Amino acid sequence: MPASVGLYDSLDDGLAVDDAELNLLFLSGVMESENCGWRLQMNATSINMDRTISKVTNYCFMMVSIAILQLVCLVHQVRQVANPGVSLMSLGQQAMIDAYLCLLHLTAGIVAESMFSALATAAFCEFVVFSMFEMRYLIACSHSRLGSSVNWYEAQADIGTIYGRFYGLLLCGIILVYELKDHYWFLTFVFYSFWIPQIVRNAVHAHRRPLKPLFIVGMSVCRLILPLYFYGCPNNFMKVPYSPRMCFGLTLYVGGQVVLLLLQYYKGSRVFVPAIFLPEQYNYFRKVKELESLREEEGGLDCVICMEPVDIKSPSKRMVTPCNHFFHQECLERWLQVKRTCPTCRSPLPPIV
Repeated sequence: MPASVGLYDSLDDGLAVDDAELNLLFLSGVMESENCGWRLQMNATSINMDRTISKVTNYCFMMVSIAILQLVCLVHQVRQVANPGVSLMSLGQQAMIDAYLCLLHLTAGIVAESMFSALATAAFCEFVVFSMFEMRYLIACSHSRLGSSVNWYEAQADIGTIYGRFYGLLLCGIILVYELKDHYWFLTFVFYSFWIPQIVRNAVHAHRRPLKPLFIVGMSVCRLILPLYFYGCPNNFMKVPYSPRMCFGLTLYVGGQVVLLLLQYYKGSRVFVPAIFLPEQYNYFRKVKELESLREEEGGLDCVICMEPVDIKSPSKRMVTPCNHFFHQECLERWLQVKRTCPTCRSPLPPIV
């Protein structure tokens, strides 16, 4: 069976500067048989392992630094009492991203034994972030919705439900990524929609300040670094094609979510909802016309939360409930993050929007 074979190779002289640093040799060949009617083409590229290992090491150092910054943001947020206004879906989606990164780094380290130490370190840091901090805060926020009367068995059942849903969705996400692997841009935007559930919950349930600005901005920046590295660095070690449109679009998309959350934090949870669609809202800074409201009985002039006097003559510094009890603005806002009842008489209170 006669066949004509052609092989040729090119060394660094025929490569671009950037490629020459990474690739030592291109090997390309064609094998064909006229009698059998087949044609076989092959391409091979050698890799500069020393430079690749150096790039992977720098990448893992970046991932460890990102994990440390995430821990700083999480610790800053966890200092606040677990708020029932925090969206479990929003926190869970971010925890899933870190869980996927942990699995990817660990799998890559097992496959590439020469890079195992660096990749395993990055995987361990991601594991600490999602399992020891994000999941614990997720459980604490879920418990805060159950109220103070929950017993031990109900709390354990709630924990089991959270873990079951989390790992179930984690498995479904792996299947989804496999099925839609050719639509990577779509998957990226889906995974980076993690603030949308929080925005919707704030608007629907009138939760104004469930998350701190440092946590919102810090976590958003940390999560943007990874895709910006792959899509914005032409010489990334995974050889992901350079895409400035993807970088700009993803930054604009996440930045828009951050802007909406900050507007809800400073201007009100329903600031972008037209007034005609909003129910009548109670004004906690209303003027008190009746002298009866100035009575001192049952905490009328004292804030029962901090036990300090309230300056009732300055509407901008105090808040008055529908049951005519006065409180400091900061004290009542913190109280309403946990309970929706008056601290003095336990009457139901409307939300602060």
